[in-house]
Formats: sequence, structure tokens, C-alpha cells
Amino acid sequence: MRGLKYFIGIVLLFGFNTTVQAQLLPTIGINTLPANSATLCYPPYYTGSFYTSGYQVGNTVNDFKLYNLLGDSLILSEELQNGKPILLIAGSLTCPVFRGKIPTINQVMATYGSSISVFVIYTIEAHPTNISIYSGNVNVTNQNINDNILFPNPLTYADRKQLVDTMSDYVSLNAPVFIDGPCNEWWNNFGPAPNNSYLIDVNGVVVSKHGWFHKQPTDNIFCD
Repeated sequence: MRGLKYFIGIVLLFGFNTTVQAQLLPTIGINTLPANSATLCYPPYYTGSFYTSGYQVGNTVNDFKLYNLLGDSLILSEELQNGKPILLIAGSLTCPVFRGKIPTINQVMATYGSSISVFVIYTIEAHPTNISIYSGNVNVTNQNINDNILFPNPLTYADRKQLVDTMSDYVSLNAPVFIDGPCNEWWNNFGPAPNNSYLIDVNGVVVSKHGWFHKQPTDNIFCD
């Protein structure tokens, strides 16, 4: 009994020095860096609600592994071990709404960068010069025409990477960008949506979900 009391006293005095790993749902992939020649998959058109699709507040998310232009990976479960919530934001170069939110993304990073981790996930083009996955029609938008952002849907993983690289010619984004897999593994689970977002706590649970990132007054990332 004295030994047990001594042990409890040591624990209370010094605390536990352990790392708790978030218990995420099984990984959606991708396990290895896709080949540049990998053909992109295009699912049937999605015209549903960006708010009801994907995860909802209170849901535990799936783990995932995606890569950036340099071939470095983002593994959600490993990133959460840093002990900070994570903000994930979907986007693409041809989405005018996403481009318009980049100052907000940069402001979030400047204000809360020491408290949360922010990542942009580059997904399916929202308004390419050919048919959009979100309408089944060609709709490049007047804003894309005015900004001369006129690109077709990429055909290969290399083409998608090229659009990520090209994006830096048009916008100044401070958040790291990771690229969805050839068969849109992230989009299929965390979307479908062109510019949704998830604020995920250190346990891998959604605490805030925006169908459109920071679409005021209903979705305000600073209030979240």
C-alpha cells in the first residue's frame, strides 16, 4: 500500500510523459508518391450540398497521406501528434471563391499559426475550360476570364502538379499545399466540394465544418 501511495504521489508531482495518438478511421491512402504519368479519375458530376457531404461536426475523420510538389508527405495521424488542431481547406486554381479566400487563409496563419496547423488540399478543378464536375457544363466564370485563368481539367498527376505550380504565378498563398491523389482520394472522403474546410482537434474529431470556407455570416473561421 505504501508503495502504491508513493507511486501515485510521483505521478501527481511530475505528471505523465506520454504521447497519445489520435484514433483515426482507416487511411484513405495514398501509400506511395504517385507516378507523374498516373491518369486522373473523374467521378460522376456532383451537384449536391457541400454542407451535407463529407464529415460533420463530431465525426472522427479518416487518416490520409498526400504529397506536395517536392514529394514530401503529409500524414494526418503523424501531424496530429504535434499536439495542435489542424485546419484543412480544399481549393483549386480555377475556383474564384478559393482564390478570394487566400487573404483570409494567410490571416489565419499569421494570427493563429503557433496554435493550429493549416494545410490547403489541391483537388479537382472547379471551373476548367472543359466540363466542370460540379455542374456538368462548361462554366469558366467571368472572374476567371478577367484574370486569364483558363485551364482544362488535368489528365495526369503531373498535370495537376503543374497547376499547383502555376498557382503561385497568380496568388500569394502562405499555407503549405498538398495534392490530392490521382483518383481524388481526399476529395471523395472529405468532399465533394470545391472550397470546404475542416477544423480538426488533436483527437481527429471535426469541431468545425464549412461547406464554403469562411462564408460569412454563417461560417466564420475566426469565431471557430
